[in-house]
Amino acid sequence: MVCVECLSKRQAMKKKSEFEKTEADESVKMICLSCRFKFSVRKSSLQALRCPYCAKTKLMVVKKYKDEDDLIKDSMNPRFDY
Repeated sequence: MVCVECLSKRQAMKKKSEFEKTEADESVKMICLSCRFKFSVRKSSLQALRCPYCAKTKLMVVKKYKDEDDLIKDSMNPRFDY
């Protein structure tokens, strides 16, 4: 048996810990430009970003597009000109 005050404190602590886990567990999908290996990295990671397969640092974030227009708009960016 638990008193009402202790129960409410425990539930509040539980909600807080669940919120902290979801923020820390968010990950970013990456791709290595050298070997094309796809992997994910947690946002809260303190390690240097390197490809786990070839250990090179040339990485790119994999972007999810909403629709075709978003993809076309991004492809018109001057950074993609050769």
